Amino acid sequence: MRKASVLVVIAVAAFLVTGSGLAAAQGAAAGQEKKAAAATADPLSGEWAGTVESPQGTIGFTMKLQLEKDKVTGDISSDQGGTALSGTWAESKFSATFDYNGTAVAMTGTIKDEAFGGEMNFGGGQMVMTWTAKKKAAK
Repeated sequence: MRKASVLVVIAVAAFLVTGSGLAAAQGAAAGQEKKAAAATADPLSGEWAGTVESPQGTIGFTMKLQLEKDKVTGDISSDQGGTALSGTWAESKFSATFDYNGTAVAMTGTIKDEAFGGEMNFGGGQMVMTWTAKKKAAK
């Protein structure tokens, strides 16, 4: 009988260890799913590194964006300086405005396969340029 008791204790211990390992694995998987759902719900917030194709050549820029419901706030900067921007994110379309050295700039874009891009319209149509950006890894 003593052997049977020892075997039962070993079986129960093995079950408890295996069960807690499964629970931890399930908890980690649930955490990953929550992060993925949050990223899908807000693909815009974060820091973006991009380029715009201008008549003077390619200009690099960074954007720091924050999405709250459908409102976008943040800033855009390049070697030439930086400024605040504001806009909207609706139906997977980005639309924002900012001031560039006294000239109004309207920026539109979409995200497809982790690439963000669209057009920058300077001075009400005086110049329209294409831009692209990639999201920087979170720190």
